[in-house]
Amino acid sequence: MTSPGSWSDEAPLLLVLDGSGDRLRLLLAREDGEGPSLLCAQTWAVAGQSARFLAPALEHALALFGRRASDIRRIACLRGPGGFTGIRLVLALAEGLAAATGALRAGLDVLPLLAVGPADLGPGSVLPLTWSRKGQVYAQAFSAPGPAPLTEPAALPLEAVLDLCGRLPAPLTLLGNGLQRNLSFFREHLADRTDVRLLGPDWDQPGAETLLRTAARAEYADRPVRPLYLRASDAEDNLPEFARARGLDPDEARGLLQPCTSLKTTS
Repeated sequence: MTSPGSWSDEAPLLLVLDGSGDRLRLLLAREDGEGPSLLCAQTWAVAGQSARFLAPALEHALALFGRRASDIRRIACLRGPGGFTGIRLVLALAEGLAAATGALRAGLDVLPLLAVGPADLGPGSVLPLTWSRKGQVYAQAFSAPGPAPLTEPAALPLEAVLDLCGRLPAPLTLLGNGLQRNLSFFREHLADRTDVRLLGPDWDQPGAETLLRTAARAEYADRPVRPLYLRASDAEDNLPEFARARGLDPDEARGLLQPCTSLKTTS
């Protein structure tokens, strides 16, 4: 951590935003040519109310350090897979800041970041799971140590995750909020696997140092970050019902929304 006496008002700032998981996160770092130095890391357990907290939290953090939004030169956003609302909220804030300040943006994938911590605990494989919907998680397998990807990220039914567990190198480590929200299922079906380890909720989000290190190496550009969606949102899946309730033809409603939603990637 940089001491207050060494801060420079001219040093640019790096902002990292994560709304993909159960907790909202914000990291602010100072960049002075020797890599980023973490100024603050905030975590907010405000499920369903993130919009009330994110922008005020950033404003407060900047004020504490005597800095302004225009000092933020780079913004890294966790782009998924994860919660649709949180991801959109973070990306919207990043775009708003960029429009006002010219800050560059970069997207970081969640599952590789989650795999970093346990991948150094020993050999085998790591399988981060993030919440998708009831009976389904987002999953991607990685080798350990490393980590290096063994599979592509995908939205999988829980039974398919069990099948994947049977094909991965042992010992196998599972983690993430997709695990915690389905813990009884995985405990029951993996009970006879002595080579499987289920990590607790402390591993549900990437560590601050991992986030900062990855954000420092990311490629930034002056364009919006594309979210990583691996399935259509619940609202899109239920569009026919919503359209009929409003007296609209479902196909016509789908055609109207398709240019600006993930519907073009789904059947």
